Amino acid sequence: IYAGTGEANYANHSRYGLGFYKSTDGGNNWQVLAESTFSGRCFSRIIVHPSNSQRLYASITRAGGFPELAGAKGHPQATDPVGVYRSDDAGQNWTQLTNGLPSLSATDLTMDQSNPSILYAGIGRIFGDTANGIYKTTDGGDSWTKLTTGLPTTTIGRVSVTVAPSNSNRVYAMLSNNADATGGGASMEGTYRSDDAGATWAKLSLSNIQATY
Repeated sequence: IYAGTGEANYANHSRYGLGFYKSTDGGNNWQVLAESTFSGRCFSRIIVHPSNSQRLYASITRAGGFPELAGAKGHPQATDPVGVYRSDDAGQNWTQLTNGLPSLSATDLTMDQSNPSILYAGIGRIFGDTANGIYKTTDGGDSWTKLTTGLPTTTIGRVSVTVAPSNSNRVYAMLSNNADATGGGASMEGTYRSDDAGATWAKLSLSNIQATY
């Protein structure tokens, strides 16, 4: 069992993480790993490769709050690298994946279970950034491409993304508007669907179902 620490929900009362925890006996005992790699930041998602249990992926965000990083409570590693990471030794060591990915908070991560070399990452610095958006890899994370056709061209904030388990070509995403850096919450920009594995997207007609961040 794996557990990533930290609350990736961008609130002042949230707590930063202290690393990556692993249990090999069903949760009775835990070992902390990668404390120096991830302390002061937060895990938003952990994915285990379905046929290679040594390979793990994790999406990492900054601790939240208003003004920015208030939730980090002054942790000395609060501004260390964030984004998408990969481990090939069951969590002992991690590599940041940077070929095509910006070093910004990765708010979500999803894998195509029919082809585990395909993953989608939601890059979503909550206060907005022109590099925010949905990124795709087809080679297990070695390289990434930003998906743009049909998605907003204006600055967005937090991104959530998932592949439909019944159809690997269908991908859903929820996007928020960027938050006000002085303390305002973020509203939902929209929910999108792709039926061609992320090549093109269409906005769905849904009401605002996102309360804040």
